[in-house]
Amino acid sequence: MSMKVFQITSRQKKIVKILLRENGWVKGSDIAKETDTTVRTVRSDVAAINTAIFDHKFLIESSRQYGYRLQTNDMELLNQILFDETDIPNTSDERMRYLSIKLLQADVSHPVDIQKLEEELFVGEATLEHDINKIKNILKNRKELFLVQRKSGKIWTEGTEESRRYLLKDLIIDKSNPDYLMLNNYRKFFSGSLLDECVDCLMESLSLNEKKMSDEDILRTSIYLAIKIWRLNQGCILDNIRENQLIPSKEAEEVGTSIANILERDKNFVIPIIERESLIHQLSLVKVSSIKDENIENKTETESYKYFLAIIDVFLQEIFMNFGINLTKDEELRAGLTMHITYIVKNRKRVSKNSSPILQYLKTEYPYVFDMSLYMNHCFQDLFNIELTEDDFGYITAHLGAAIERQENSRNIEEMTVALISNNKQSANAFLVSRIKSEFEGRFKLIGPYSIYSIQEVEKICPM
Repeated sequence: MSMKVFQITSRQKKIVKILLRENGWVKGSDIAKETDTTVRTVRSDVAAINTAIFDHKFLIESSRQYGYRLQTNDMELLNQILFDETDIPNTSDERMRYLSIKLLQADVSHPVDIQKLEEELFVGEATLEHDINKIKNILKNRKELFLVQRKSGKIWTEGTEESRRYLLKDLIIDKSNPDYLMLNNYRKFFSGSLLDECVDCLMESLSLNEKKMSDEDILRTSIYLAIKIWRLNQGCILDNIRENQLIPSKEAEEVGTSIANILERDKNFVIPIIERESLIHQLSLVKVSSIKDENIENKTETESYKYFLAIIDVFLQEIFMNFGINLTKDEELRAGLTMHITYIVKNRKRVSKNSSPILQYLKTEYPYVFDMSLYMNHCFQDLFNIELTEDDFGYITAHLGAAIERQENSRNIEEMTVALISNNKQSANAFLVSRIKSEFEGRFKLIGPYSIYSIQEVEKICPM
């Protein structure tokens, strides 16, 4: 079944999603808050949903006490309703976006029937006329003129081919939608499997050239590519490319040329030179990076880290031999000092003329730790011929002091291992680990982070 058969608006679809997500009773007030409506509107939407799909044995149950809950065993029907390619615009903004895309898809050779637009949008003639006039004024005030034309019940737009494509791409990509990176949101704008084919083509080109792009750039480029192919199939070729374009990068040229070759192979038509150039210019607007260069850079950074970590280990061993305190097993100290020393050497920092009040405090309150830092400073100078600034000196002193405090605390606390299981991104996990360590330093041994799919593995290491 398609969404058009059920005539469910995007807001009503969101209500179904909320009920499916919660998998139980949900208060009408909670749904109203999440959909930015009133309890009364939620009640009307639920009634409309039940009326639209009652014959398909799909029902939202209502209760004065508990609210609403979903009742269905037909998951196939649910998926068709939630992920169907057709959405009926519900709000004024949604309707304007939908209508703008429709008008930009229509040219003098492929006009749109005005009466059919009324039926698609479920609006009257006056409302549609009001929206068309708003769009007409917006397009008229653009730097590159775009006109809305009409004749004999038909409507279309006139403007440069390049502007039409860029406008369509920007309108189709709806960043206000939290799921805007999902392809399901965009298939409805293209016939058949065109968008999926464009994604496959782009991914094949990136793989062949050992290049990578972000998910958002892959989406934007794939939609641009789908619009290009759709217009070429209609016989619409670019007449020129905007002046003052960015100079294409080597990566953009490689990937763009490869995409054009793949399209010619799979689509069995010749892509004009100007269309190839516009594709390369489009790729210059996004970040196309080399996997090989990234691997070399990561390898270089890893080797550099290992080098400075080995030096820190020597410094800590020297401190153990001269001061009798073994800090060689403190991983946080090793990592912190290594990262800071690496930064100092790479930036060739010099001695600051200003006195640091923090350093004076450390010297007075923690003389033993200060002496260890002074010894490490001498070792650092001998090895790199660089004097530490007082800020750096204070940083090292504070790190050594914290390590000694951790060592003292660990003697009085029974060792306990805690595993961190998280589905966050790497940067978020790093921040989380840092916060946990700062709040619960020395109270337990923290391991991880592990994937949520690694619970069985974690239980072996850290049993409940």
